[in-house]
Amino acid sequence: MHAAIREKFDELRPDLIIVYSCNVAQFAEHFPRVPRIMQFGDLDSLKWRQYAERSRIPLKWIYRLEEKRFLAYERYIARSFSHALVHTAIERRDFERLIPGVPVTLVGNGVDLDYFRPQARRSDRHRSYSPG
Repeated sequence: MHAAIREKFDELRPDLIIVYSCNVAQFAEHFPRVPRIMQFGDLDSLKWRQYAERSRIPLKWIYRLEEKRFLAYERYIARSFSHALVHTAIERRDFERLIPGVPVTLVGNGVDLDYFRPQARRSDRHRSYSPG
């Protein structure tokens, strides 16, 4: 996968790289001269913490180790990329607490329900009522 991405990078020469999810950040690490934005979505290390909190030994130990390793990687990525993005205020709070000093911007995701409110279904608008 790394070779295919390198080949595509050499072909396209992008001005910006946007990565969604820390799991795929490894594929953008090799291009430090290009601005890179990391869309964390959430911090995966917190998922491992939750697993550890709900598990018994020996899984608790394994999950704690994964939490520490993932947090170290998230910190590395956040500090080596140009900017970090998260989706919610809670994620931003967690990010600022666990990865202090790194700029992070909240970019919500979702649907504007007022703008995209569905109109009455076409079949409902044209249906006539005829009692039994």
